[in-house]
Amino acid sequence: MSPTLRDIAEKTGLDVSTVSRVLNKDTSRGVSESKRQEGLTVAQGMGYRPHRSARALRMGRHFNIAYVLVEPSASRSDLELPFARFCLYGMEEILTARGYLVSLLRLDLKNPKSLHEAALRWRHVDGLVFYYRALSAEVIAL
Repeated sequence: MSPTLRDIAEKTGLDVSTVSRVLNKDTSRGVSESKRQEGLTVAQGMGYRPHRSARALRMGRHFNIAYVLVEPSASRSDLELPFARFCLYGMEEILTARGYLVSLLRLDLKNPKSLHEAALRWRHVDGLVFYYRALSAEVIAL
């Protein structure tokens, strides 16, 4: 099981709210440099990683961006095209460095069920990046 803020607080003797401020780089309230460093060291040593769902609830964001491949048919994926891959890899490199998850979503315009499933998944993303060789009014209307 992943360590929690409470686990880090117990190990360091700091308050849970202080540990939270340290890990979120909140400088609005003074935390001494030694306590800040201790909290960061213990968190790293314990393998602490923020819980995505808790973070989404607290911040009102999911930190998830969808890269939507709009494909006119299921016969050949646009992801086979070098430029589409270049865009995806570049976007992923930049966004993961900022704490975001990049989701790949294929959207088959010939399959209405695909549109419905995509709409359901979009509820959990903060942004959409569409890749389509010729964006149609049908896709824009989504």
